[in-house]
Amino acid sequence: MIVKAWVRPVVLDADVWIGFDILVLSFPNFVEGIVGVSSTTGLLLLAKMRGVKAFRTISDRTIVVCAGVLAAIYVVTQEYGLHNLGGNNVTDFNDVVASAIGVSMTVWIYFKNGFFKPTQ
Repeated sequence: MIVKAWVRPVVLDADVWIGFDILVLSFPNFVEGIVGVSSTTGLLLLAKMRGVKAFRTISDRTIVVCAGVLAAIYVVTQEYGLHNLGGNNVTDFNDVVASAIGVSMTVWIYFKNGFFKPTQ
Protein backbone atom coordinates (compact mmCIF):
# COMPACT_ATOMS: atom_id res chain seq x y z
CA MET A 1 0.00 0.00 0.00
CA ILE A 2 2.89 2.36 0.71
CA VAL A 3 4.19 1.89 -2.82
CA LYS A 4 0.76 2.48 -4.32
CA ALA A 5 -0.20 5.42 -2.13
CA TRP A 6 3.03 7.39 -1.83
CA VAL A 7 5.85 6.13 -4.01
CA ARG A 8 3.92 5.48 -7.22
CA PRO A 9 2.48 9.03 -7.58
CA VAL A 10 5.88 10.58 -6.93
CA VAL A 11 7.57 8.38 -9.53
CA LEU A 12 4.86 9.02 -12.13
CA ASP A 13 5.10 12.79 -11.64
CA ALA A 14 8.91 12.95 -11.56
CA ASP A 15 11.26 12.71 -14.51
CA VAL A 16 13.11 9.54 -13.48
CA TRP A 17 14.97 6.79 -15.29
CA ILE A 18 12.48 4.48 -17.06
CA GLY A 19 13.94 1.40 -15.34
CA PHE A 20 13.11 2.86 -11.94
CA ASP A 21 9.63 3.66 -13.22
CA ILE A 22 9.11 0.04 -14.31
CA LEU A 23 10.56 -1.27 -11.04
CA VAL A 24 8.19 0.76 -8.88
CA LEU A 25 5.10 0.07 -11.00
CA SER A 26 5.76 -3.69 -11.23
CA PHE A 27 6.85 -4.24 -7.61
CA PRO A 28 3.34 -5.25 -6.42
CA ASN A 29 3.30 -8.03 -9.02
CA PHE A 30 6.68 -9.24 -7.78
CA VAL A 31 5.31 -9.40 -4.24
CA GLU A 32 2.16 -11.11 -5.51
CA GLY A 33 4.31 -13.89 -6.95
CA ILE A 34 6.11 -14.33 -3.62
CA VAL A 35 2.90 -14.35 -1.58
CA GLY A 36 1.18 -16.68 -4.05
CA VAL A 37 3.89 -19.34 -3.85
CA SER A 38 4.31 -18.96 -0.09
CA SER A 39 0.64 -19.26 0.76
CA THR A 40 0.00 -22.11 -1.67
CA THR A 41 3.08 -24.01 -0.46
CA GLY A 42 1.99 -23.53 3.14
CA LEU A 43 -1.52 -24.78 2.48
CA LEU A 44 -0.34 -27.82 0.52
CA LEU A 45 2.25 -28.73 3.18
CA LEU A 46 -0.39 -28.31 5.86
CA ALA A 47 -2.64 -30.72 3.97
CA LYS A 48 0.27 -33.17 3.82
CA MET A 49 1.04 -32.80 7.53
CA ARG A 50 -2.64 -33.26 8.43
CA GLY A 51 -2.58 -36.58 6.58
CA VAL A 52 -4.78 -35.76 3.59
CA LYS A 53 -4.59 -38.98 1.60
CA ALA A 54 -3.78 -37.35 -1.75
CA PHE A 55 -0.70 -35.56 -0.32
CA ARG A 56 0.87 -38.27 1.86
CA THR A 57 3.28 -39.65 -0.71
CA ILE A 58 4.15 -36.38 -2.47
CA SER A 59 7.60 -34.96 -1.66
CA ASP A 60 7.97 -31.44 -0.30
CA ARG A 61 9.84 -30.39 -3.46
CA THR A 62 6.98 -31.59 -5.63
CA ILE A 63 4.59 -29.58 -3.48
CA VAL A 64 6.76 -26.47 -3.96
CA VAL A 65 6.78 -26.99 -7.74
CA CYS A 66 3.00 -27.45 -7.79
CA ALA A 67 2.57 -24.31 -5.68
CA GLY A 68 4.82 -22.40 -8.09
CA VAL A 69 2.84 -23.57 -11.09
CA LEU A 70 -0.49 -22.68 -9.46
CA ALA A 71 0.79 -19.24 -8.43
CA ALA A 72 2.18 -18.61 -11.92
CA ILE A 73 -1.11 -19.59 -13.54
CA TYR A 74 -2.99 -17.28 -11.18
CA VAL A 75 -0.82 -14.21 -11.72
CA VAL A 76 -0.54 -14.62 -15.49
CA THR A 77 -4.26 -15.21 -16.01
CA GLN A 78 -5.02 -12.22 -13.81
CA GLU A 79 -2.59 -10.02 -15.72
CA TYR A 80 -4.15 -10.94 -19.05
CA GLY A 81 -7.69 -10.39 -17.77
CA LEU A 82 -8.97 -13.97 -17.67
CA HIS A 83 -10.23 -13.32 -14.15
CA ASN A 84 -10.53 -10.29 -11.91
CA LEU A 85 -9.83 -11.84 -8.50
CA GLY A 86 -6.98 -9.42 -7.77
CA GLY A 87 -8.75 -6.16 -8.50
CA ASN A 88 -8.44 -3.71 -11.37
CA ASN A 89 -5.58 -4.54 -13.66
CA VAL A 90 -3.88 -3.06 -16.70
CA THR A 91 -2.16 -5.57 -18.97
CA ASP A 92 1.57 -4.93 -18.92
CA PHE A 93 4.35 -7.29 -19.97
CA ASN A 94 6.65 -5.89 -17.27
CA ASP A 95 4.12 -6.96 -14.64
CA VAL A 96 4.15 -10.51 -16.02
CA VAL A 97 7.96 -10.52 -15.87
CA ALA A 98 7.93 -9.19 -12.29
CA SER A 99 5.42 -11.88 -11.28
CA ALA A 100 7.51 -14.59 -12.93
CA ILE A 101 10.62 -13.38 -11.14
CA GLY A 102 8.79 -13.39 -7.80
CA VAL A 103 7.44 -16.91 -8.36
CA SER A 104 10.76 -18.29 -9.64
CA MET A 105 12.81 -16.69 -6.88
CA THR A 106 10.51 -18.02 -4.17
CA VAL A 107 10.48 -21.56 -5.60
CA TRP A 108 14.29 -21.45 -5.81
CA ILE A 109 14.61 -20.27 -2.19
CA TYR A 110 12.28 -23.04 -0.98
CA PHE A 111 14.23 -25.60 -3.00
CA LYS A 112 17.48 -24.38 -1.48
CA ASN A 113 16.37 -23.83 2.14
CA GLY A 114 13.03 -25.58 2.55
CA PHE A 115 9.74 -23.96 3.51
CA PHE A 116 10.37 -24.18 7.24
CA LYS A 117 13.14 -25.45 9.48
CA PRO A 118 12.21 -27.97 12.14
CA THR A 119 12.83 -26.77 15.68
CA GLN A 120 15.55 -28.45 17.71
